[in-house]
Amino acid sequence: MSIGGFDLNLLPTLSALLEERNVTRAAERLSLGQPAVSAALARLRRHYDDPLLVREGRVYHLSSLAEALVEPVREAMAAVERCVSAPQGFEPASDARSFTVAASDYISTVLLRPLLTHLAREAPGVRLQLVPIRAGLDEGLRRGSVDLALLPTEFATTMLDLERQLLYRERFVLVADRDQQALAGRVELDATTPGTPIDQELLQRLPFVMFAGELPFVLERKLQEQGIELRVDVTTEAFVAAPLLLPGTELVSFVPERLARLVAGPAHLALYASPVDIGDIVEAMYWSPRRTGDSAHRWLRTRITAEAQRLT
Repeated sequence: MSIGGFDLNLLPTLSALLEERNVTRAAERLSLGQPAVSAALARLRRHYDDPLLVREGRVYHLSSLAEALVEPVREAMAAVERCVSAPQGFEPASDARSFTVAASDYISTVLLRPLLTHLAREAPGVRLQLVPIRAGLDEGLRRGSVDLALLPTEFATTMLDLERQLLYRERFVLVADRDQQALAGRVELDATTPGTPIDQELLQRLPFVMFAGELPFVLERKLQEQGIELRVDVTTEAFVAAPLLLPGTELVSFVPERLARLVAGPAHLALYASPVDIGDIVEAMYWSPRRTGDSAHRWLRTRITAEAQRLT
């Protein structure tokens, strides 16, 4: 079928080429051979009388016309998906579906781990592919390669055009081995007996394990805003690794409280209130508006929201 001389069968290929900016990656995304995508690109170039993809060295860039087509083609693909999926329902007990969810190891451990128990019972055909929070995640959501993203609102400054559901608030607590010498006698988070609180001077002398991922760490920025510079001896890209590195050492770390309480007993850790006001983080769920009406997607969002409510 064609409209205005444009073969609508070329629309998915055009969409993939505009988003991937590479024939090979577009072919992989479409599960087609590279020659087929190259042939489709040649037809698209003839239709538009434009190169669309311009090679500079080893890298392809979009032509000016192709740049102008990105948003209209994205909207057209979203409209097609809505037309195709609108009549379909989702039966979790029998239907099969795979979702790509971007989440930190902290969210995976605290929120998604208990969710998996419910999914195994209610929706045995549902599969989750968990991917890390990376730069460019917003574009992954827009083009549909990522179904959901679970992350703090402060990380989502480029996602204002996406749909959002707030999940829960989380605070950071100071965590250390129970036998850590510098904190001996300091009052613990849930202590019922008096003790000496940790002060800022001591905080800045302690050897820290800190998160150092691709995206800026919210906590570190909040400390810097108050003029507090920590002594960082170890960095890790894994939230879950931080508390597990502490047993048997003098190291300390700021850890999300729910994660800290989950591992404190088995890892012989003590929890302390922060001596400085670092505020809370707000965890939220983000998705593309084009997915809002998808019944399977809506079902998963509902299950995640229900699991988050159990944490509050």
